[in-house]
Amino acid sequence: MARTNGCPFSIRNWQIDIQSRASTPENPVWIRIKGLTEMALSLESETQDAADADSLFSERFKTRLSVKLNLEGKPVGDAASGEMDPGQALLTEYAMMAGCQADARLRLADPYGRAQIMDVIVSGFERKADDSSQSVAWEMDMVGAPQQLSYIQAQSVATAPSGSLSITLGQTKRVGVSFTPQNASNQKYSVASADPAKVKVTAVDGLNFELFGAQKTESPVNIVVKTMNNALTANLQVTVSEA
Repeated sequence: MARTNGCPFSIRNWQIDIQSRASTPENPVWIRIKGLTEMALSLESETQDAADADSLFSERFKTRLSVKLNLEGKPVGDAASGEMDPGQALLTEYAMMAGCQADARLRLADPYGRAQIMDVIVSGFERKADDSSQSVAWEMDMVGAPQQLSYIQAQSVATAPSGSLSITLGQTKRVGVSFTPQNASNQKYSVASADPAKVKVTAVDGLNFELFGAQKTESPVNIVVKTMNNALTANLQVTVSEA
């Protein structure tokens, strides 16, 4: 049964990407910033009084707008290699630079997939730790006006590998998810296993998901990927075999 007032939104419903330094105008490359727990987007304005000297009341009008973006999250990295999440690492790299080298480009997509591109100066970075947790935070000032992107409907969704997948008992395998067209606005999806006791869906990060072979299968278990906005689906038949 559907909720009367819908589901609440959180930062997990947003998709925030940073443009890679390897991007070109013809081939932009975007890197997802993972591990975010909080976002604050604020609009500030400067005003000026247009009233003449004899006026009793002022007549304010806006002369300039400025936008500030603050992101906060938990450090994400690979436990084996020690490498930081590529999105967090690149954003931090910009924070360590000065002048025009600190200019980064972000793409923000809201829970409905409506996106805008912002050129920002990464003006601050902070990393905190206490006895129970760690956090990272970035401060940014927008340069110029944001670019609103046209909404592009997804036509299909697919997994990589596609069709079928074999997993050894006790093994975890990562599966990629791609959309057609590649620049579809809403690329949110859900993943479900027809038999979680045999094939369990674990980490889902918006770009990939992981499958764990929990029990040997006699017949393939169907994994269904479904898009959030228009119910497109992709099916993956998974078998689990003994080592």
